Amino acid sequence: MGEYRDYHISDIIEEINSKYFLPHIQRPFVWRDEQVIRLFDSLLRGYPIGTFLFWITKSHVARRRKFFQNYYRKYSKDFNIEKLGLEDATTRDNVILVLDGQQRLQALYLATSGIYEGKELYFDLLSGKEEDEEGLLYEFKFFKKEPPKNVDTLWVKVKDMVNRFHKKGVLVANVKNDIMASSKIDQAFEGEIENNLERLKNALISDRRLSSYDETETDYERIFDIFVRVNSGGTKLSKSDLLFSFIKLQWKTIEAEKEFPKFLETLNANDQFEFSVDFLLKTSLVLIGARVKYDIKTFTGAKGGEIAEKIENNWQKIKATIASVLDLARDEFRIKNKKLLPSMNALIPTIYYAWRNDKKSRDDFEAEDKKTIKNWLLNTLLGGVFRGSTDELLRTARKKYLFRISQDYTKYLVQGNVQKEIADVFNQKQHGLSSTAQVVTARSNEWIINDGDCSFAIEAFEKYLNVYKDIIDNPSHKTFPAGLLNEEYRKLAKITEINQEILENIRYRDSESYLVLYLIYPYDIDFVPSSDANYPEQDHIFSQRELKENSYDESQINRIGNIRLVTSHANKRKSDTPYAKWIADETDEELHLASIPDKPNSWNVKNYTEFVEKREAEILKRVRQII
Repeated sequence: MGEYRDYHISDIIEEINSKYFLPHIQRPFVWRDEQVIRLFDSLLRGYPIGTFLFWITKSHVARRRKFFQNYYRKYSKDFNIEKLGLEDATTRDNVILVLDGQQRLQALYLATSGIYEGKELYFDLLSGKEEDEEGLLYEFKFFKKEPPKNVDTLWVKVKDMVNRFHKKGVLVANVKNDIMASSKIDQAFEGEIENNLERLKNALISDRRLSSYDETETDYERIFDIFVRVNSGGTKLSKSDLLFSFIKLQWKTIEAEKEFPKFLETLNANDQFEFSVDFLLKTSLVLIGARVKYDIKTFTGAKGGEIAEKIENNWQKIKATIASVLDLARDEFRIKNKKLLPSMNALIPTIYYAWRNDKKSRDDFEAEDKKTIKNWLLNTLLGGVFRGSTDELLRTARKKYLFRISQDYTKYLVQGNVQKEIADVFNQKQHGLSSTAQVVTARSNEWIINDGDCSFAIEAFEKYLNVYKDIIDNPSHKTFPAGLLNEEYRKLAKITEINQEILENIRYRDSESYLVLYLIYPYDIDFVPSSDANYPEQDHIFSQRELKENSYDESQINRIGNIRLVTSHANKRKSDTPYAKWIADETDEELHLASIPDKPNSWNVKNYTEFVEKREAEILKRVRQII
């Protein structure tokens, strides 16, 4: 059992990274500057800031991380430990780990001892008279350099004030006098300044403003359960946060908090893509046959331990399979940038297919398979099949692939004379089935209809994988099942092949717009140019001003038929140039590349609708030729 205690905030801050650490199951720091500012406003008002949960442990076995003094959000998104400056703490005894309150304590540490996004926290000593529009009374703000001086504000750096107050014999009056002398502020503000300095000192140093419950539990599994429960409030842990925390707890031979960001850095090289920890976890669950729609029960207890172990044991193959499909998409399908990948989840069915067929390189895919996958993937991306909730679609992708194998596999059951053997296996799972026909009917229906737990189906076919290797490995049974997938997605009212309806609904800067425009150009467009002037941007062929002046609304102006891809420099140069003037200066080659309809000089604002319809028909024709 633990006990409740009250602390001076400064006493805790002083012992961060020497006595107080973070358990390695903690997620990254996620607070934004406005949350830090609100925390300090609460402190100066004397409001409670919530109870912390500290784990007092004498065990040197429990892994821990240091808090960081310098924070940059771009490294926190996927928890890049090396670039965040985080590191494992030394293996010493008698440490305190923060189970709940990391965000608040890390915010306090950054503000009083470190740097946040290259900025430091300042406090306006003239604030506190009335609340602003956000309901804040005391004004705090982050600045990269010393803020400008004016008659309405008197900014002081919070960490400087804390350091001054810590010096022996230094009184608030001494600090006030020094500030007034250096700022030459009117004596009328003397009392106000001293009161605010007193409030700041009391909040951070003099008063016991930090309350905690100190837990002494020794069972690490139970600590994780406590961690999950107490982190259900505030900025809630996402499911991927929880699963990642559990994996960090369970993995024995691989350090997940270093391995995941390292692999993501490889996948997202030069910021071309934005794959995340969540994507890696969801994909891993699909590949090992666990439920895609996971909840806490999925990754806690004995079952959770099995899932974590299975992911760890298969991690190298998981990485190789994901990388092989991304290489395929990037190098052979021309999907070379995040703007050309409206849904990362659209890759998962192909990744699963590669996993089942042990394809660890893009060269492992047959030419015909590449063609089928390219056609399916591009149509899927343009049709927005994976927009919105994707869990059901991913389950369908996995189940339909297993079902495809089951159909071919079942054909050989009679010839292999294993009806009784396979029925016995199913009976062990208490399905009460005695014949092959019953097995096939029941399992086929269940794979399509049930809640997505295909672990039993995978186990059954893996059991017979070696016995019927020649059958399952037969190339005629291992092509990508695009037709079967599309059949299921159409049942979910998803359009699986680009058509006029899809194109008419793609608008300026929609997630699919860059992809459809990119595909109509015969050459690659560089999304990481050496010069910003060459960055690809979307441009209205008939300018927005020209169309608005002629009473066209936004939906008409922003149709994909009026959008082309150009460099940033060309976009700025064209600006609001009317169509008639712009067309006079364009070469025939450029007009052809942009799919401008026949007789370009004949188009004007009055026949704009016809122009858009004809251009969209030409775009659709070109895209279909490519995919």
